[in-house]
Amino acid sequence: MKNLIDNKFWIAMLAFGLLGSATLKAQQINLTDLKGEVLRTMSYTEVTGSPYYMDAWTKGIVRFKDDRIINGVDLKYDQVQDLLLFLNAKGETLELTEPVLEFKLGFSGIGNANDKLFRSGFKPTGKNTEKTFYEILSDGNVKFIKKTLKTILENKEFNSATTTKKIVNRDIYYVVKADNLPVQVSKNEKSILAAIGDKNAELTAYIKTNKLNLKEDSDILKLFEYYFEISKSKY
Repeated sequence: MKNLIDNKFWIAMLAFGLLGSATLKAQQINLTDLKGEVLRTMSYTEVTGSPYYMDAWTKGIVRFKDDRIINGVDLKYDQVQDLLLFLNAKGETLELTEPVLEFKLGFSGIGNANDKLFRSGFKPTGKNTEKTFYEILSDGNVKFIKKTLKTILENKEFNSATTTKKIVNRDIYYVVKADNLPVQVSKNEKSILAAIGDKNAELTAYIKTNKLNLKEDSDILKLFEYYFEISKSKY
């Protein structure tokens, strides 16, 4: 049922931003209320590749852990440092200092495929903490989420005084159940079905009937949508 609650939240947030409803429990805040500090940035000069999820500033919504929200703010997500950045009223780049629960990039409407939702607050796993942001790919009663790790790789060729630096990406996928613990999976039928843990016969048949390729994110999402449909009667 959690996904339904989350969807209703974002619908409520959209209604708040457009209609100015005073009946919602979440507190709407303004850009001037955002607290930030000068970016503790590492240097990305002479580096090939981008540290950001999107290079350009993107309109978005931020939901803080105390349920305050702000919409229409200019955001950038630095995936090397796992930092959410914003433009303040003076046009300065700052990092948010208040705990963020989730944020959405591309504030173009609820359910738009171009809107990307990121969330923290999951249980720690590996090097990831409760502050780690994950991209939410499927937000049902069993979630499918992704962490894109970006790191700077330095290389110095033999007999060369020049060091080259490039940003490399690694996508790691997880399944999250009611215990809120991300379980890392590979993009194949065996790994994903084992992490889901039930209705394997129905899911296997669905994969075969629909000729799903679980190497593809889009087909994995179809599988999770089907899983939600056949299990929602429990919730």
